[in-house]
Order: sequence, then structure tokens, then C-alpha cells
Amino acid sequence: MTYYAVKRRDTTWARFTTVEQAEQYLRTSAAMPNAHVERIVVGWMGDPEPRHPMNIEKVVAAYLEVAIWASTDEEGDSLNDQYDIEDVSLEARALAMEDCQDFITENEALLAGLSEESIGRDFWFTRNRHGTGFWDSGLGKIGETLTENAHAYGESNMYVWSDDQLYLQ
Repeated sequence: MTYYAVKRRDTTWARFTTVEQAEQYLRTSAAMPNAHVERIVVGWMGDPEPRHPMNIEKVVAAYLEVAIWASTDEEGDSLNDQYDIEDVSLEARALAMEDCQDFITENEALLAGLSEESIGRDFWFTRNRHGTGFWDSGLGKIGETLTENAHAYGESNMYVWSDDQLYLQ
């Protein structure tokens, strides 16, 4: 199987299963002033067959869907009442993709066997210290380690901006 990898200026790599995913990452990263992508390469350096091939788009979609569901507006109403994933800004999508890809890369062996959807949902819930997440998914020590690793990303909040799009901070 062929993999596409994007090398960022900070020497970390983002990996995708299709060139379209990598190109989408490049397009959305270009919209962020602090995201600099140097090049795209075919193959995965040092790891031609990843232990846990993953559809990053499914992870990010689950991550963003639960972020919308769990976030509230200024009146305390769920964003899910008025917004959906189509309302998420390009900047928020790029940030979510980068965080999810980094988390997956750093925890690849621990995530083996979990669905993309559960990884996205549990990563959001756990990093934001909601009442559910990796720690209560029946994973034992692995869940505890994933929880510690997700907490290292700090909390992230979704909010509505004046352009009526959803952003992450």
C-alpha cells in the first residue's frame, strides 16, 4: 500500500492514505499562518507498512462532531442545535487534523484495534476532561496511558465567530 507523508518545518510528519487527503491537508494548512509544509513524499520513511493504517478523515469527522455536540453557545445551548460539521471553519479543520494526526502518530501502537470514530470521540472527550474517554473504554493500562497522552494536548474549545463559523481555540 502506498502512503503519502507531509513533512512539516518542525520535522514532524503527517501521514495520509490518499494523495487527496495530503493535498487537503496542504490546502487547509496553508490557511493557517503558523502551519508550514515543506514537501509531500510518497511512502513512509522507515515504516512502509504502518502497524495501524487509519482513515484520518473519519477520526477528524468524529472529533469535530463530538466537539460541536459537547460545546455550547453564550446562552448555554448546545452548538449541535444550530450547527453541524459543515459550519466548521477551514482553520478549525486544519487544527483538528493536525492534533488528531499527531496524537495517532504518537500513540499508534496503543490505538491498534480501535475504530477511527472512537479514537476521534475519545480524543476530544479525554483532552477536554469530560466525563468519558479513553480511561473508561475498558482498555485498562492502555486507556490510562492514552488518557495521560491526550491530557498533554491541553483543552480545546469550540466557539462561534462573527462569520457564523465554528472555530477551535
